[in-house]
Amino acid sequence: MRQGSLRWAFQDLSAEDQSVLRRIYPESEIEAVESLSENERRALFLDGLPSSNIHVQTLYKFQGRLEQSDFRRAIQEAVSRTECLRTNYCRLGREVRKVILVQPKELPDIIFQDLSHLEGEELDKTLQQIMEANMRQEIDLVHGAPFRLYAFRTGSSEYAVMAVTSQVVACCFDFRKVFRETGEGMVSEEVPCSSSPGMEMEETSYWDWLLEDLPSAPALPYEKSRRAEYRQGFYRTSLPRNISLSLQKFSFGNRDFLMGILESAWGLLLLETNKCSDTYFPLLLPAHATGGFLRVLPIRFRKTSEISIEKTVAAQLVQIGESMKCRCVPSQELSFNHLLGFYDFLCGERAYSTGEASSEGSIVAQNVWAVQGIGLGIYFHADGDQFSMTMLYDESRFKPYGMELLAKRYAHILQQVLLDWKQPFSTFERENCGDESAKLSLSNQKSVARPPIHSLISQISFMEGIDLATLRRDIHHPRIAACFMGERIPKKEMEENCIFVLKGIVSRNIKLGNGLYNLLDLKKANSWVNETCLLPARRFGLSVEVMSEDAVLLYIPLEEMSRLMNNEPLIQRRMLLHVIGEMEKYQRLWAQM
Repeated sequence: MRQGSLRWAFQDLSAEDQSVLRRIYPESEIEAVESLSENERRALFLDGLPSSNIHVQTLYKFQGRLEQSDFRRAIQEAVSRTECLRTNYCRLGREVRKVILVQPKELPDIIFQDLSHLEGEELDKTLQQIMEANMRQEIDLVHGAPFRLYAFRTGSSEYAVMAVTSQVVACCFDFRKVFRETGEGMVSEEVPCSSSPGMEMEETSYWDWLLEDLPSAPALPYEKSRRAEYRQGFYRTSLPRNISLSLQKFSFGNRDFLMGILESAWGLLLLETNKCSDTYFPLLLPAHATGGFLRVLPIRFRKTSEISIEKTVAAQLVQIGESMKCRCVPSQELSFNHLLGFYDFLCGERAYSTGEASSEGSIVAQNVWAVQGIGLGIYFHADGDQFSMTMLYDESRFKPYGMELLAKRYAHILQQVLLDWKQPFSTFERENCGDESAKLSLSNQKSVARPPIHSLISQISFMEGIDLATLRRDIHHPRIAACFMGERIPKKEMEENCIFVLKGIVSRNIKLGNGLYNLLDLKKANSWVNETCLLPARRFGLSVEVMSEDAVLLYIPLEEMSRLMNNEPLIQRRMLLHVIGEMEKYQRLWAQM
């Protein structure tokens, strides 16, 4: 048992806690239940965000032979020997507890893919797209495994291996152990969570200053009352070219100063939104920038009308430097609903093709992000002299097109900051607040409403001839999702929804059981992706990946689709013809082999 933690057997828990756990796991699968240690609590949860968790994505460059069977066996050994790889997290009462399983219900799929036909920039771009697409996939810390693995063959004896874990796993286990032990039948024991300077408590005058007369947590632009469960949304945009060039000019290429400009513009946006002169927000910074450990730093932003924007940015940088020196964050007094991430931005450019490979797996790229319990995370990227933003957000908290309008508003304020660089804030306020035409154009940017979702459903060939009243009667909770190249549809979504392609191209792949996926076919607009979800028992699983630059998918809950089929003979007939058509297609392909 780890020092400072309490462990119970299932029978030692209260009847209420036992009932909660039984709804998630069979009693026979639970080895023990533990309280979180202080180190684990800080590793798993953001300061001031007790319901959020941090994900870490690491890309390794491995030199040698990586046999699929040996790699899977090494992972199985690692899981059986390492508690953190078979630990899930559940809320029991007011506490979040670790639930240590005897063995996970199933190991996560280890996906192998051959990219050896790609070289140089093409390979780097493909891996970057894969990593970005993977950021948009959730890790289920309650029901699922706390890690995902992907192996990409990039040469005759070279592999890119991507591991995606929660931050608490990253603190406890290094997947390079698996590379070292692949083929030898032994995996090293887990490494206990190490204590770092960021874990210790220390009162400082700096935090006294930051917390003095602290305003309430700022409201976000285009935010609305949250009435639904968390559903992750994604939006990415590049800053206009003229703004990117101006950022380089004003910062002389200094990444720290660039960060100061970008976060100061965000502070101004919050002040404008909340009609105030004082606010705060957190920054997510990489380990190398904070003395060897990941930090979430609260930053206070105050506006003084007589001080120039240039001096304000310089003061913000001093504040960040001071906060990095501190050894703790008084999270109990702060409440965050969003953060700014500069991990990729500050780590600089990395190219897989030019990185060094090793037999233990050299780290060539890493991303860190926080989702699920947080309303909005904005992650800044630098690609040469071009800058971009990735937004991961809770769709249920924002108005339609909220992220697009937010990005445009932020770019407008950032441009005004650079134009008024030497001017006091009073000049900035006068010009910015007086530019009503710019605000109006932004607010009307998406004034054309999206067609009602049931009208879109009726345009699918499978639904032609079914009147809207019938669709509204039987289908109550349809939704539309935008996806991007390389993105995979989660297994849970495939099992709980009937999914149709409205725009773009997706590939359907058959899982063979050894980590490989073989192409079944391509599905274009007006296609049904996962007909097999209607089967109560399936002999194989489907993996669906977006192949076009973007795609728009329609999700209809399986229960509601089944109700429509039962009530409409026309749908039943079309389903029969559809299945016969699919059988004929695959029979023809089989005969040609």
